[in-house]
Amino acid sequence: MTTTDAGTAVAPARSPIAVSRGSRFVQRWRRPFLGALVLWAVVRLVLVGLAVLVHRSVATSSLFFADNDWFFRLFHHWDSYFFTAIAHGGYFSAEASSVWQAFFPGYSMVIRAIATPVFGLHPTLAQLIAVSWFVTLVASLIAATILWRIVADRYDNRIALAATALFMAGPYSHFLVASYSEALFLAFGLAAWLSASRVRWVSAGLLAALASASRANGLFLIVGLMVLFALFQRREGKPFVWRTLVMGAIGASGVLAYFVYLFVKTGDLLAWSHAQQAGWDRVTQWPWTTLYVTLREAVAVNSPFSIQYVFDILFAIGLLFAIVIMVRRKWWPEVVYLGLTAVSLMTSLNYVSLARNTVTLFPIVILLASTLLSKRWKWVYWVALVLGVLLMLYNASMFTLGLWSD
Repeated sequence: MTTTDAGTAVAPARSPIAVSRGSRFVQRWRRPFLGALVLWAVVRLVLVGLAVLVHRSVATSSLFFADNDWFFRLFHHWDSYFFTAIAHGGYFSAEASSVWQAFFPGYSMVIRAIATPVFGLHPTLAQLIAVSWFVTLVASLIAATILWRIVADRYDNRIALAATALFMAGPYSHFLVASYSEALFLAFGLAAWLSASRVRWVSAGLLAALASASRANGLFLIVGLMVLFALFQRREGKPFVWRTLVMGAIGASGVLAYFVYLFVKTGDLLAWSHAQQAGWDRVTQWPWTTLYVTLREAVAVNSPFSIQYVFDILFAIGLLFAIVIMVRRKWWPEVVYLGLTAVSLMTSLNYVSLARNTVTLFPIVILLASTLLSKRWKWVYWVALVLGVLLMLYNASMFTLGLWSD
């Protein structure tokens, strides 16, 4: 502070450059944040309200609502237990199983990092469950905001609104509410995509490393980012090879660090792959064999999972169709990201969780939203949105009861 001759305190003048930069930042991000916030809040309120109504309608509702932390357990099922258990005791505690190693550490590490200063060095499982809900809460809003920014930069705010609506209210968007790693992966992954598109290769690599530490398909995202960055640099006539390679190496460090950790602890270079196989029979096989196994599961009599296998097959067809369209449009970074993901999912034991994984394939919602630019194909977007909302309500209802929804 400075003073006048009369002794009155006067705030120092702010730099015009700092004011200008701050103002531009607020202007760039105000609409993406507010638009995403509205969609995010509406979808979360709908899904939470739906979950409460569904639980109220079942015979065991009194037992469920008797727990003090029932709210945080509305969407805490299946893999959620693994993530919070890892956050509680790590991969090699007395109660741990080797199959826990199939889950990448990023999400659990963030949960524990937030819980420790809030609840102390030894947070309880109930406290970790509450924190996992909070992490997903924040990460999903960040992801939606950045997605809006990416699409607005590419098209306009109308298309950005359309893409973000599909993203937040898609068929499996309850995984952006549940205690799963998808939201955190997308927050880092979309930030990396935005950085790469703005030729910020170091920040793109660092953000991709955080994404790859959260989910295995972060590796496929990294390859897509490398293509995206290289194309931008080449278009500007600038050298790109070494920067692209370094960015990829930085991005892959998240995965590599986890694999090295497992090797040090177990002596097994393929510990993650072996955990996948032991826990979920994940093996690599020919795609026609995978399709056959999935079809067999889909038509199984009295199987509680058959409907989800049907969805997996339908979403596999949709994924391949989206890739073909992107090839025609020469969306090469998106083609690489989706293509590698499709190959991985469609050469495993079966298509289980393929439909759910489309939540992380954000180029699909951008592709669908872009149909609004065409009078001929505009109807495709509205059909996708309506079907997405209906499937979201159905899948969320199943998931909140602890039933399988991919």
